[in-house]
Amino acid sequence: MKDWKTIMIIQGVAILTIGILSLTATQILVSKVGLFALMVSFILFIYARIKELNSWDIKLTLVITLLYLLFYFYMK
Repeated sequence: MKDWKTIMIIQGVAILTIGILSLTATQILVSKVGLFALMVSFILFIYARIKELNSWDIKLTLVITLLYLLFYFYMK
């Protein structure tokens, strides 16, 4: 709980990035750049949550990311 505000900001950015990429799934965003941005935000999210030690939150993020990846490969 040392860097609570930093963790919340990282978490918010990760969730916003995942949400934006899922909602606007056009040919431009659903590309390697979009996937790279998603993975970077996901890694930051995992890092923040490991510092928090909330395992259910990490599992939830994994499920969201797997759903997005399935959607990504389905749209190809």
